[in-house]
Parts: sequence; structure tokens; C-alpha cells
Amino acid sequence: MSVRTRARMTTGLTLLLLLAFFLSACEPITPRPTSQPTPTAGEPTETPVPTRTPLPLPPPRLLERQPAAAEVLPLDAPLVLTFDQPMDQASVEAAITISPAVEGAFTWSGERSISLLPASGEWPRGQHYRLTVDTRARNIEGTPLAESVAFEFQTVGFVTVSQVMPAPD
Repeated sequence: MSVRTRARMTTGLTLLLLLAFFLSACEPITPRPTSQPTPTAGEPTETPVPTRTPLPLPPPRLLERQPAAAEVLPLDAPLVLTFDQPMDQASVEAAITISPAVEGAFTWSGERSISLLPASGEWPRGQHYRLTVDTRARNIEGTPLAESVAFEFQTVGFVTVSQVMPAPD
């Protein structure tokens, strides 16, 4: 390689390095902020925050009942139904049927839990009942139960002798 070619290459590389150095020192071009007009009376000064639109509640379900399956109801305890969401109280009361019929009043503990105690204050001993909550029961948004709920329960029975000690004979 000749001296002249080497000098040209060195000059070209030097210029290329200087150009790269200057370009890397430059800042990117960004637009300058423009002045905002001042709001006049009656105009909002801030962008309003978007409001959330809640999703509709799914159909309600019976979450828990007392007595639970295979339990007996104490004579002085209320029958309690608890739903998974706030319920329309009037529709739930209208949707409950109990057989044989029980005279009593419903009481609510919050918006999800309803209880029933007979007017006499006690359930009859050893009685078998069937309770149904039909699809007229609705949540606070008006969505009905997806399907009726029915179960059976009984109250505490009479004491029976199961074994005598000592055994006869």
C-alpha cells in the first residue's frame, strides 16, 4: 500500500471518527412545550377522572345455611340462610316456602343473611321440614337466583333410651 493511499485512509477514518463524536454529543430534537391558554370562568381546570362502570352481579347463590346438611336445628335457634351477595329483602321473603308452615317473622342480619324463628320462640320438637327458595329471590340489582334451592332439615328430637346398664337378665 502506498503512502498516499495510507494517508487518505487515515484522513478518512479521522473525519469519520470526528463526525461520530459530534453526532453522539448532540441531543435528540424534542418539541418545546407550548403555553396553555388560561381557562376562563366555567371551564374545567383539570381533565376529569374517568368513572368506573361496575359490572352487573352474577345470579345470586345460597352460600350457607344453618342447620347445615345432616345437622339438627336446636329448638331455640333460628333457621339462617346466607347468600353470596346483597339481596332484595322483599323478594327473598316472598320466595321462601317452608313445609309444614311455620308462623314467624323473618329478620335480616345485613343485606345477605336472613333468619327465621317461630313466633312461639321455639321450634316443635322432632319435626321434619322442607324449605324452598325459588327463583323469585333477587339480588339488589334485580338478578334472580339461577335455580331454586330446596333442602330438608329437622329439629332436635325426643330423648330415647338406647341402652340400659346393666343389661336385662
